[in-house]
Amino acid sequence: MVAENITLALDSATEDCSVALSVDGSVSTRSVDTPREHSRSLLPMISELLDEHKLLPADVDLFVYSRGPGSFTGLRIGIGIIQGLAYGAGKPTLGISTLACQVQAARRAGIVGPSDRVYSAIDARMDEIYWAYFSVGDDSLELLAGEDVCAPREWRVEQSHSNRCVGVGSGWRYAVDFPEETRSIMAEIEPEIGPSALDLMALVATSTATEGLRKAADAQPVYVRENIAWKKRDEQPQRQT
Repeated sequence: MVAENITLALDSATEDCSVALSVDGSVSTRSVDTPREHSRSLLPMISELLDEHKLLPADVDLFVYSRGPGSFTGLRIGIGIIQGLAYGAGKPTLGISTLACQVQAARRAGIVGPSDRVYSAIDARMDEIYWAYFSVGDDSLELLAGEDVCAPREWRVEQSHSNRCVGVGSGWRYAVDFPEETRSIMAEIEPEIGPSALDLMALVATSTATEGLRKAADAQPVYVRENIAWKKRDEQPQRQT
C-alpha cells in the first residue's frame, strides 16, 4: 500500500538534535544528545528512518523544521539539510517556533494543560535568554508575547491574570537571576523540557495555518537577535545618509 501522507521533521535548535518521520499518522523518531555534532548526526538519522520505511526523500510530502530561536549554528545546519532535501524532492517546507515546540513537549509530558500559561525560555548564551509565552488550548497554542531576547534579570512577565503559570526550557536554569515577580507566579518550573522533532509533528496542522508553507529556497531561521522588523518604525535604528 502506498502511503498517502509522509512528513519529515527535524530539530537542531539546541544541544540535542532529533528527527521524526510520520507515515500516515504513525510517527518514528531518532534523537541524540551531541552538542556541536549536529552536522554528523542528522543525515544518518534521516537515512535510517527513511530506510526503515523503504522510502526515499522524494517520497516525503512535507519537510518540517524547528526555525528558532536557538543556536545559530544548529539552526543553519538543520535548515540547510531541510532545504537540500525539499529542493531535491520538489516539496514544501514548514518552519515552527522552537519556543512553541517546548510548550508542546510540556503538554505531551502532562506538565501543562488547557488554560495554562506557559513561559518558554531557551538559554541564548552571552547571559541572555530567548523567551515567549503562550496560552494553552485544547488543541492549540496561542502566542501571547515574544519571541524576544533579554538578560535574565530583565524578564518581567505579565501578572494580570489568574491562569496557572508554568516555566519550561533551558532558559529557566537562570531562574535565580529572574526578577522575583517573574519567579513568584510560577506554579511549576521545568528547565529540562526542550524541543524535539516529535513535538514539531504535533504542531504541523496549526502551524501550517499560522506560519504558512514555503518553498525550499524560502525556508528561513528566526534568530531573534538579528530581527528588528517587528519594531515600530520610529524605534528602529536610523540609517545614515
